[in-house]
Formats: sequence, C-alpha cells, structure tokens
Amino acid sequence: MTPDDVALERRYTYSLRFEKQGFQPRTVLIEAKPSRELWRNIVWLHPLGWLAGVLVDLNTGSGYELEPNAVSLTLVPVPSEADPIAPSP
Repeated sequence: MTPDDVALERRYTYSLRFEKQGFQPRTVLIEAKPSRELWRNIVWLHPLGWLAGVLVDLNTGSGYELEPNAVSLTLVPVPSEADPIAPSP
C-alpha cells in the first residue's frame, strides 16, 4: 500500500496504524481541528449568517481541517535474532 491516497471525513480524528511483516508497526494521529474558514465566518459574518454558516460547517465537516494533511513515513525493520548485539562499553 505504498503510496496510497485515503479519503477521510474532516470532522473526525483518526489513528492510522501502518504494519508490514518484518517491520516495526507505526501509528500516526491525524486530528480534526477548526479550519481558518470557520473562524473567518465567525469574525466577518452578521450574527444571523454566522449562526447558519457555523452550524452548516460543523455538521458537514467543512469547518474542520485534518492535521497533518499528508503522512510520509518509513517503516523500520525488526532486528532479526541473527543480528549480533553490540557489546556494552
């Protein structure tokens, strides 16, 4: 599954786990955070428009953005038992 695109809804937080046999698994947290556009609606719109706009943005998920919006990582191989262990000094 390298590389791949995954579509996620913006209003939820996700924990992505990457696994492959022979490699150490990795987990990445992707958090939903209020978007700049949501704050712009709150500051610049008339209170009636603000209420409608914010409610729609929050309910549809468009009031959020995911951070990070892209993930790139390298899986680390699991040390095999045949690998010598470095002596302690």
